[in-house]
Amino acid sequence: MRRFVLNWSECREMGVSLENGIMRKTFLALALVTAPVAAQAAPLTVDTLQSPEVVGSANLSFFGGAFGFFDLGASLGAQSGISVVLNYNTTAQTGAFTAAVPLTTTNILQGEAIDFGFDFDDQGEDLIQILFNTTAGSQANDFGGTSGGQCLAELTGEFGDRLANFTSGLSSLSVKPVRDDTGVIPLPATGALMLGALGVLALRRRR
Repeated sequence: MRRFVLNWSECREMGVSLENGIMRKTFLALALVTAPVAAQAAPLTVDTLQSPEVVGSANLSFFGGAFGFFDLGASLGAQSGISVVLNYNTTAQTGAFTAAVPLTTTNILQGEAIDFGFDFDDQGEDLIQILFNTTAGSQANDFGGTSGGQCLAELTGEFGDRLANFTSGLSSLSVKPVRDDTGVIPLPATGALMLGALGVLALRRRR
């Protein structure tokens, strides 16, 4: 478990004014206990398909509460040399993703950010996730379509130790369509529901 220690100046920046040493020590003790809980990562729990997949590798740059990713050598299946632009603002919680054929007007995939997750790992690579609504592109239908389809971008690398300490670093990018498990109940399941309902009716009639 990662341990975060707050110094006194950080405690004062949180808007807490303590007037004696006892209260100060008590607050610091509570801060040491609660800090790991507050700093725990919040990864998204989204199930994705294994393909198709946009794959890339480039530097992830952080600037003023936002980050950006730009790669001219990404690939989608057998198609390589794809340009990828991804950005997200952690304060405004807005962002966008575009995969395109360089030097053309052909957009392969576009998305608008709707959710964000992250997981910082002491022992390995960190993970940043952005969930996008699929909005346009020649391959949009392969990523759920523009009517409710979604795709998940995952960036892995070394990005600092928590959200407030994001740093730039080399990142690997993966963008996959989100699995859509909604729809009509399968016939076997429907049959089981019908049998259950008939059983309840039978019991009521006996009473």
